[in-house]
Amino acid sequence: MAKEKVEIVETAKFKTSGCAALVAFPGVGMSGNIALTHLIDKPGMKEVGHIKSPETPHVVLVHKNRPAYPIRIYAGKSMIALVSELPVLSHATEELNKALIDWFKEKKIKRVYLLGGFPNAKKVSQRKSEVYGIPSDKETEAMIKKFKLKPIKEGAVFGEEGLLLLAAMESKIPALYILSDAFVSFPDPGSASAIIETLNRILGTKVEYKSLSTKGEEIKKKFNTLMQQTKQLLEKKQMPPPPEKGMSPMYR
Repeated sequence: MAKEKVEIVETAKFKTSGCAALVAFPGVGMSGNIALTHLIDKPGMKEVGHIKSPETPHVVLVHKNRPAYPIRIYAGKSMIALVSELPVLSHATEELNKALIDWFKEKKIKRVYLLGGFPNAKKVSQRKSEVYGIPSDKETEAMIKKFKLKPIKEGAVFGEEGLLLLAAMESKIPALYILSDAFVSFPDPGSASAIIETLNRILGTKVEYKSLSTKGEEIKKKFNTLMQQTKQLLEKKQMPPPPEKGMSPMYR
């Protein structure tokens, strides 16, 4: 029997040529997921597709009182958003990344932005989350200086975002990994607000983000379940945890 492949299913028509693609998977502080979910909830974004993969954990999600695919695609003016509510298991990343890269090329995506959290034990003493950037090429490297992101000269990236960044670099697709200081043990709305503030400057958007801080406890409660499910799935599959030291471990 032939092995099932990753399938990107489009359920509505939408423009992609010249658009930016924003991508988030469950990770440190759920920063990327919180930020992208907040952006998706704003007027103008609509669900236009999903990703089917035989390697996705067998969990049926419920979203707005309906069954939902774990990895969904949304579209808005000049951008698309791809958000996953379940972790991508290590043995499935290569096939998923190939499907995404091929799709980005087919849709003529201008640039890919990967969103995530940067574990920082000193964050409790900081007034504001620092925002970092890891570029895939000279074009996105110039953006780090232009938009005053903090560069990371050396380190290691764990998780789907890092592997997708590498795949984009190999395929010559401009990509920028945006990370914000985040607490490791619980969802961090403050970290997510720093990501959206940065995206507003880069994309020229005006997405409101201060409510992420004012509704902090509500958001933490909402995303805490997802964070715990992520940890349980990883433990069940016996994936080795990333080292305590280093840059941007996806899970702890």
